[in-house]
Amino acid sequence: PEAVLPLQQVLLLETAQDTPPPLEAPSTLISLPDHWNDRPVNSATAWYLGIINLNVPPNRLWGIYLPSVNMNVEVHLNDQVLGSGGTFDDPVARLWSRPLYFAIPNGMLHPGVNVVQIRLKADPLANGLLGPVYLGPHSELRPAYEQHYFLRIGLVALITGVLFILTVVIGLLWLFRPQETLCGWFALASLTWGLHNLNILVINSPLPTRIWDWFFNYMMLGWFSIISTIFIHRFLGLHRRWLERSLLLLGAFGSVPLFFVEGPLFYWLAIRVWDTVLLSIGLYPLGLVYLTYRQRRDTASLLLATAGFSIIAFALHDWLLMNNLISRVEGLYIQYAAPAVIIGFGWVLIRDFVRARDEAEQLNQELEQRVAEKSSELERNYQRLRVLENQQLLAAERDRIMRDMHDGIGGHLVA
Repeated sequence: PEAVLPLQQVLLLETAQDTPPPLEAPSTLISLPDHWNDRPVNSATAWYLGIINLNVPPNRLWGIYLPSVNMNVEVHLNDQVLGSGGTFDDPVARLWSRPLYFAIPNGMLHPGVNVVQIRLKADPLANGLLGPVYLGPHSELRPAYEQHYFLRIGLVALITGVLFILTVVIGLLWLFRPQETLCGWFALASLTWGLHNLNILVINSPLPTRIWDWFFNYMMLGWFSIISTIFIHRFLGLHRRWLERSLLLLGAFGSVPLFFVEGPLFYWLAIRVWDTVLLSIGLYPLGLVYLTYRQRRDTASLLLATAGFSIIAFALHDWLLMNNLISRVEGLYIQYAAPAVIIGFGWVLIRDFVRARDEAEQLNQELEQRVAEKSSELERNYQRLRVLENQQLLAAERDRIMRDMHDGIGGHLVA
């Protein structure tokens, strides 16, 4: 909108102070977005000063909109606090995938020079990011913020809730029918993906940042890749135990040592080695479901192949982002591939359920038909038996009459 004012250039000051520095302090003029991994960084905290010149102050409510930050910010306007995303103490509030909006009270903007002061803290250091910054009327900025917030947080929360529900439902189905190992592996895959999404949804971590990232970010995504491969084996009826054991050993020997690595080396190994290996592993089940679809041409194989391509495409995007090969402003995409998986496996479950119901109904019909046939046969046998019994009774009665007649005649003859 024309009324929105973007901050395209700001003054950067690397300092850990809690209060906004003056405009006269030594600074560097930079353009936004500012990716900390593009330049040498000496401090985990920095201040950004943006200058807004107004001839006439606005006569309606305004706001400031930050679509993308990493990790946490505190926003001031003319040395007055507008708000912050949370704690700056370790572990710092996790806002790396969350858009922010702060209302500007009437009267805070005045004619002349106005200074927007943004304090940003990064954790880890190289991940610092300040994306575009917009000032404008509340009526125009707030809808854009709410739409972006739904896409980045609301939709992910909905997907995560469905994943946890699937974990419980499919997990219970597996507990009641342990022979359905397909359900067990899918429940585990849903659980790991749902836990990974908490990396986006949780603001205040109960764990240090590195431990949190190790478990919820890298380990859960890695184990999802391994478990999904075993799930695809079960779905396709493949028996490759040696490969499955190798993947499980890879997950174990990759997870545990990485836990003990400290500092920047941890993130280098997690991104450059762990994520790269897992992305390569993900190509294997994708190839399996694609070849299966080429052979079967059925709906279930098509849905699983679509889900596989979605996961790999989004995973490749995120791998490029994490390796600083594309801009980090738009954030990660992998969490949006879950609906394709949910629809794919949901279709498989519905198909199997309907097929089982049809088979049960067919068996019931066949059983009823057989029972009816046996009942008719028994009825016919019973009728035959009744006829035979009647015939035997008649024959016995004739014999009795004949004996009586014979005895009577014999008596008369004797007399």
